[in-house]
Amino acid sequence: MSEIHNRMPVILEPDHFKIWLSPEPQPEQVLKDCLKPYPCENMEAYEISKQVNSPMNDTSDIIQPMGTV
Repeated sequence: MSEIHNRMPVILEPDHFKIWLSPEPQPEQVLKDCLKPYPCENMEAYEISKQVNSPMNDTSDIIQPMGTV
């Protein structure tokens, strides 16, 4: 991801969804254990329209692939 951006958002594994979104407080270490780097082989990068930068553009067309990164 470093070629695209210097920060990486958290991507949770599906088995961590319930823990992360629990309405009950969770132990700090349990939450930290959810914050593991997401495997690169499970990600795909592709260029999308710059129209995505405006909240006025609310259509799925703007996230369609335009090329490869």
